[in-house]
Amino acid sequence: MLIFLGMGVLFSLTFDRLRKANQQAASALEAVSVAKDQLDALAGERTAKMEEALDALRESEREFRTLAEAIPQIVWTTRPDGWDTYFNQQWVDYTGMTLEESCGHGWNIPFHPDDKQRAWDAWQQAMASGGTYALEVRLRRADGVYRWWLTRGVPLRDAGGAILKWFGTCTDIEDIKQAEAARQESDARIRNVFEQANDGIYVISAENRYLDANARGLDMLGYTREELRQMSVADVLAPHEVARLTVEPPRMMSGVPHFAEWEHRRKDGSTFPGEVSARRLNDQSYLAIVRDLTERRRAEAALLASKTQLEAALASMTDAVFISDSQGRFIEFNDAFATFHKFRNKEECATTLAEYPAFLDVFLPNGDMLPLEQWAVPRALRGETVSNAIYTLKRKDTGETWVGSYSFAPIRDRDDAIVGSVMVGRDITDQKRKETELERMRRILNEGEKLAHLGSWEYVAQTQETLWSDEEFRIYGFEPGAQSPDYAVMLKECIHPDDRGLLDTSFRACLQNGSIFELEHRIVRPDGSVRFLYDLAHPHLDAAGKIVRYVGTTLDITERKQAEEQKFQLEAQLQQAQKMESVGRLAGGVAHDFNNMLGIILGYADMALRQVDAAQPLHADLEEICNAGERAADLTRQLLAFARKEVIEPRELDLNGAVGGMHKMLGRLIGENICLVWNPGEDLWMVKMDPSQIDQILANLCVNARDAIANVGTITIGAKNCTFDETHCADHVEFGPGEYVLLTVSDDGCGMDKETQTRIFEPFFTTKELGKGTGLGLATVYGAVRQNNGFINVHSEPGHGTTFEIYLPRCVDVAKQARTDGTKEPLKRGPETILLVEDVPALLKVIARLLEKQGYTVLAATTPGEAINLAREHARDIHLLMTDVVMPEMNGYELAEAVLSLDPQIKRLFMSGYAADIITQPDVMDEGVHFIRKPFSVEDLADKVRKVLDEE
Repeated sequence: MLIFLGMGVLFSLTFDRLRKANQQAASALEAVSVAKDQLDALAGERTAKMEEALDALRESEREFRTLAEAIPQIVWTTRPDGWDTYFNQQWVDYTGMTLEESCGHGWNIPFHPDDKQRAWDAWQQAMASGGTYALEVRLRRADGVYRWWLTRGVPLRDAGGAILKWFGTCTDIEDIKQAEAARQESDARIRNVFEQANDGIYVISAENRYLDANARGLDMLGYTREELRQMSVADVLAPHEVARLTVEPPRMMSGVPHFAEWEHRRKDGSTFPGEVSARRLNDQSYLAIVRDLTERRRAEAALLASKTQLEAALASMTDAVFISDSQGRFIEFNDAFATFHKFRNKEECATTLAEYPAFLDVFLPNGDMLPLEQWAVPRALRGETVSNAIYTLKRKDTGETWVGSYSFAPIRDRDDAIVGSVMVGRDITDQKRKETELERMRRILNEGEKLAHLGSWEYVAQTQETLWSDEEFRIYGFEPGAQSPDYAVMLKECIHPDDRGLLDTSFRACLQNGSIFELEHRIVRPDGSVRFLYDLAHPHLDAAGKIVRYVGTTLDITERKQAEEQKFQLEAQLQQAQKMESVGRLAGGVAHDFNNMLGIILGYADMALRQVDAAQPLHADLEEICNAGERAADLTRQLLAFARKEVIEPRELDLNGAVGGMHKMLGRLIGENICLVWNPGEDLWMVKMDPSQIDQILANLCVNARDAIANVGTITIGAKNCTFDETHCADHVEFGPGEYVLLTVSDDGCGMDKETQTRIFEPFFTTKELGKGTGLGLATVYGAVRQNNGFINVHSEPGHGTTFEIYLPRCVDVAKQARTDGTKEPLKRGPETILLVEDVPALLKVIARLLEKQGYTVLAATTPGEAINLAREHARDIHLLMTDVVMPEMNGYELAEAVLSLDPQIKRLFMSGYAADIITQPDVMDEGVHFIRKPFSVEDLADKVRKVLDEE
């Protein structure tokens, strides 16, 4: 109001000054008009009078502008045609525009874009009507900020009523606008609260007529706002309440607040109790707030009913219930509470509870060790909510003990303040005893499962959850006590990828038809190891026959599967060994008889060759017969080597030296297109073996490697020491524990598949073209290695070459090597007597003739018995016993013992191409025991006999 009064005074002063200026201007204009008339009448005085009038006009203009500059509002003038002629300095300061920019039609440049058209329309209307121009617009300040201004303009007229000029002002009303907006916003908020209130709010006149009401008030009575404004309070009250209107409203209008219950009547005739709070607004009206008490009355009735029901419920409950106030004093408890705490009756319990916590003296929680503040009621009054707190209780007077499970919680009001507590107790003494027994049985079951490696599990059909025992967790490689995975997680993360589909299909089929689930499958443990499991589960059905769950067991059968696999491998190895042994016996038997035949052929051919002149054609034929016999003898030696029945002469051997000595020969054997690499071993142990067998092994393996390489390649020979313990041999049944020297021959050739590897050591098996291999090379290698108590392994894949590993036992005893100077002595003759024993008559005859040609006396026998008789007859005349090893009646070694018992000075020479196991016995291989391998040549026979007879 002060702002408006100030503005009114300011406008009044402004218009007074403007009026005076206008009057002065009017007087000046009148003077100008008079002057003009006078000029027309008096031409001589025309110029002087006009100058005086102009001076007066200019003076009036100066006085107006002086007055305008002194006014704080913006002042402006405009010609009758709307062309601006003047703005005071306040306009320039506010808009930042010069007078030159503002005069003319540039007056609306600072106007807000949204106000320009509205201002122009109002100006046009004012000029057309000649009335007052008044408009609220926004003007842009020099800094770009817009503020609200009130623009007013009035026309200045001459005596005839014509508009001479417009005079106007602009007043800043921004603060007034903001205050009005704030007031409107406040009114809107108040109205919103008024309308959104949950209670009915009414504005009522002093005459008890309704002036206004909010939405809740209208809804409460069932009238519209227009209907209610035509009614009085008496129209919405129950008839018996109308008389109170003559008393209560006058008192309230006098300034006494009113608070009471009134019975109201709705439009539909129904009534409801209303809680009314009213106070005076002003001398003409008062405000009444009405709250419908219908729900409260209903709640109070329900509460009363609930209390009755609560008392009945407490009486019927078997659990002990205790309700206290905020101080812990009891409000209510049931009979079960008294019984639970071993009181004789409820009255005794009530008497004891009357001075809480004195009742705690009657019994002791947890053996008198639990502080009072840890008891249930104090904890609930501190705001704790606890379920199943276990206390061991004891009566002081009787000593009786029991276990109680307590649940307690605070009771809060609407403001969340604790106003009491509720406690429920239950005697769980029997339950704890059963739980203890159940826990004991569970431990026994867990120990039993652990010892048997038998896990148990349960599958819940509805949730697809699984429950595992501790041993089940161990079987799957997890720590017991973890969260059991559901079926989908177990299938994805635990089951072997190759078995997931089988397990899922089998289990879902069982779920559909309710059958027993039984399956062997694999799992992958978190450490990456794979285990074999056997699962067996039975379904459990509900009353409707629907599957509820599966309960099953899991047995880790990994060791059994490994044993079965090992058994299978052992059976395969046994079958292969038996097969090889049978083939070896066959090959040995054939070679034995063949050697005897070759001995006869070579013997007679050699004698015949020596009787025919070298120039005769027959000599060359006989040489071919001898050469063919030698080649046949080599073939039989290979068969005997495979059968491990070749006569050998083992000696202490350094593999580094043996392989190194053959390096050049092997290089020539495999050709220049293949690189031969030799990697000798460091500090290599000695082995005991016939050197010729090493040569034979290396030659066969290198030739096979050469044939496996298409064009160019590499063959690598290496040697090193190695040791096998019992653990390693348990997984490799063909090996024996001990120290070995490993000889390896590797190539980068075509390699072999698994099927070929199972047959490579079989005699006469070959993958080479017809005519390019006998199939005895690897069989000979196998026989030589096994004959010397060694082992052989092969590793090969198609396209990735082959590696042969030969393990030869370390030589512990240093054997003396036979002395030789490396030169071949000429044939020597002798006069000695030789007891010759051979069970093949034809071979006996030819050997006897060969010896006789060398000057020896031969006593020939075809059986051991006949030989022993000859020895008795000529005991002192026999110098050498030359006997076959394998014969009927007894072998050559047993025969030698019998003959030596007659004359220990007789020397021994054994003949054989079929040594069998007897020749490999250590005592047979002692020094002083000599062998000659059949078939043999005349030179070999003469040299060997002479060597044995000349030996000291």
